[in-house]
Amino acid sequence: MWRNEGRPLYFVYSKDQKLLVWASEIAMIYLAMDRNGIEFDRIREVPTEALLKWEIPARNHLFYKPEKLKLRGGTIFEEKP
Repeated sequence: MWRNEGRPLYFVYSKDQKLLVWASEIAMIYLAMDRNGIEFDRIREVPTEALLKWEIPARNHLFYKPEKLKLRGGTIFEEKP
């Protein structure tokens, strides 16, 4: 998931962490989750100049923390701890 400086981007996990939802407007996340009766955790903003990468889990398995890659000089590098 990539976000540039021109537009916000947000993501959220369902409480059971089996669903990942994203949108450029927080209200759209609330609408989609509420309309479908899905409880969710804290909404997070995607940082600019970074790429968030998830492994797509098998059905009914959990999403885990994304891998975060940084952009430096037009190239994506793995962020070192």
